[in-house]
Amino acid sequence: MDLLIFFKKNIPHLLSLLRITAAPVWAYLFLNGLYFYSILLFLLAILTDFLDGYLARKMNLNSNKGAYLDVTADFIFIITCFLGMGLQGWYPLLLPLLLLVMFSLFIMSSTLEKLIYDPAGKFFGSFLMLAILLSLLFPYQFLWDILLILVLAIASISIFYRFRFIIRQKGA
Repeated sequence: MDLLIFFKKNIPHLLSLLRITAAPVWAYLFLNGLYFYSILLFLLAILTDFLDGYLARKMNLNSNKGAYLDVTADFIFIITCFLGMGLQGWYPLLLPLLLLVMFSLFIMSSTLEKLIYDPAGKFFGSFLMLAILLSLLFPYQFLWDILLILVLAIASISIFYRFRFIIRQKGA
């Protein structure tokens, strides 16, 4: 019975961990040209992302630890996808590095006493997921170029907001 209670209390965490463990599987599928299966796994990852947040709210299991695990799982999966697509020549290989910097900025700024309001950052993760899905469904260089420009623009806006907030915080 204790195992059932443990499982029930940790379903959102387990779904986030599932997304983390799915990342290398996605990379294997994608890098070996199994695009259909990589799309299916990506859709499963999106489903687990939706479900972990929904279940945490529905079952009143929200926690800071769970929120960080969710964001970490998202970024691991997203960075893995863009790394795989970079290795295939779809995107520049520097893009996953930029995303790692963005994630690091998010983590560092989340430890501040006063949380940063970053409207672009709230939208960024969802847009990255959409960009990956569109890239997989419509593998055309023209689309990748447009998505890359949008990713860079949103990342720039997010970085601007975070640094502006930090500079204002230090000046106050």
